[in-house]
Amino acid sequence: VSDLHISKFYADTNVATAGGTLQAVIWVFNAGPDPAQNVAFSDVTPANTTFQSLEHTFGAPFTCSSPNVGVPGTVSCTRTALGKDEASGFLITYNVANNVPSGAEFSSAATVTTTTVDREAEDNSSTSTGTVGTGASGGCTLTCPDNVSAIADTVQDVDGVPTNGALVTFSL
Repeated sequence: VSDLHISKFYADTNVATAGGTLQAVIWVFNAGPDPAQNVAFSDVTPANTTFQSLEHTFGAPFTCSSPNVGVPGTVSCTRTALGKDEASGFLITYNVANNVPSGAEFSSAATVTTTTVDREAEDNSSTSTGTVGTGASGGCTLTCPDNVSAIADTVQDVDGVPTNGALVTFSL
């Protein structure tokens, strides 16, 4: 009897930008009490993205196959056995399409299976969702008018105190 868990979440943020990258972290864990045999997990590339890379970052190694770079598809990883309290971590990078509008949603699920009896199969799937944001702007431009000379010939009430000043109006 095993108890596999899979967790998928987007690294740093759940907001991607058109033309940018999106990274997902996947954790596979066996809470036991026995080793899980013939463990396999898969992750489908989210809509509006393509596969970029897969990196094993922690723990028990898996044998993986992944789509070609630049196309959508499914990452599939297998391991003969995953022992009690054994975990493995992965980082998957996707490229977000250039033409995805701001506000578009994306969602992707990772699932894990075993041939061993799994006492809590409801945690064998994990879905991450997010939205496409506007991204960082290229900065802004501020254009100031030429210097203005004005005579302080008016009196304004500033918090109940008469204050000398000038009124100047700028066109937009």
